[in-house]
Amino acid sequence: MAWIKIVDQQEATGHLAAYYEEADSQGRRIVNVHSLLSLNPGAMRAIDAFCRPSAKVGHIWA
Repeated sequence: MAWIKIVDQQEATGHLAAYYEEADSQGRRIVNVHSLLSLNPGAMRAIDAFCRPSAKVGHIWA
C-alpha cells in the first residue's frame, strides 16, 4: 500500500502555515483530499481558488 506524506497544521511552517491559518480564520476546514497537496502550498491555493467560486453550503470545499 502506498503512503503519501502530508504536513499537518501542527507541523506546518511558512506559506503552508499561513494557508492553514487563513482557512481557519474563514471557518473552512482542510479535507483529507485537499491535504494531499500540503507539500505544495501553491497548488493548494490554486485548487482552492478554482473551487471556491462554485462552493455551496455542504460542498466539500465549503
